[in-house]
Amino acid sequence: MNTNGDDFLTKTTEVFNGLFDSIDKSIKNLQKETGTKPHSFGQNIFKKSNYNEQGGRTVAPEGKAMSIPASRVDIGESIKILCELPGCEKQNLKLDYDKDTLIVRAKKPALVISDEATFHEDDRKYGTLERRFRIGKVDPSTIRAGYKDGVLTICCARTYESGGIGIDIE
Repeated sequence: MNTNGDDFLTKTTEVFNGLFDSIDKSIKNLQKETGTKPHSFGQNIFKKSNYNEQGGRTVAPEGKAMSIPASRVDIGESIKILCELPGCEKQNLKLDYDKDTLIVRAKKPALVISDEATFHEDDRKYGTLERRFRIGKVDPSTIRAGYKDGVLTICCARTYESGGIGIDIE
């Protein structure tokens, strides 16, 4: 058995744990000095108790406002927006139009896991999701939205305001 490799791993782990503790302490001191609250992720993902012996993460951070993957297509005088929101419930979606901006908000619940679970990879987005689209002036009565198979589809028609008319001088 190679004990040199084990010693190296032990010492490396001690160094990283010391760094994590130092970062955690610095963050807490900075929060005290500035009067700010803990980071919006809810849990310090750098905390060594959040990692198992193999280096896998044991807790997932709570999401903060993140962007929603989307496509926008302008077709003549209409606009179509497709937002990917897999795993979201329809009742957790909110759509607003303010001035020239369409705002999509969603709350996506985090995974409920047992205490024995370990995260090795976690690329999923959850928590509060938001995306803003500057679409210009549209007729709010033409905005339609539907949600099916994790895709929110929004359609609306542009409003073209008259720039005035020319008047002939007699």
